[in-house]
Amino acid sequence: MDPKTAEAEPTDAQLMEQAQAGDIGAFEQLFDRYKQRIANFVYQFLGKHHLAEDVTQLVFIKVYQKLDKYKPSGKVSSWIYRIAANQAKDELRKLKRRPTVSLNAPVGSEEEGVRELGDFLLMDETTRPDYLLREKELLLQIKKGLSEMKPKYREVILLCDYQGMSYEEAAEVLQITKTNVSAILCRARKKLQKSMSKT
Repeated sequence: MDPKTAEAEPTDAQLMEQAQAGDIGAFEQLFDRYKQRIANFVYQFLGKHHLAEDVTQLVFIKVYQKLDKYKPSGKVSSWIYRIAANQAKDELRKLKRRPTVSLNAPVGSEEEGVRELGDFLLMDETTRPDYLLREKELLLQIKKGLSEMKPKYREVILLCDYQGMSYEEAAEVLQITKTNVSAILCRARKKLQKSMSKT
């Protein structure tokens, strides 16, 4: 990419301001910038690709409908993730049973910073088949453990350990204090470890 082009890349705040002023192109840029990350977040929350696609569409419909509600006091990304988290929790409440666990790779790409949920626990990156099998089994255990958690624990682990957010960023999304994020994350990790030790 040309350095001049990179410098001219608008910030989220600039795109939001333009979108609020009625610039559809600016909204489309925000959509392109966040659709994969939000789709991954929603998929890991719900565990079903078809639901993740539908919910991601709903998230951005709501983002568009609520453009005038956004206040520049917070980050645009946090505001979008908050809408996504609320929409995912709404969908979770509608499900008659717990979501099934899938070994499908999440949508997205390495270039966009997308990674498997198990990455933060998997230190050995060897490509030997026996290690790959163990990694697959570990990833399945992690996904199963997450599917059995209450939404408040699941979303903190997904935001901090999967999306790589800081405590401060997660606190802004969830509208709680950094201390609460830290405490919930600590409990969530313990629950996940306990769940995995049973298998």
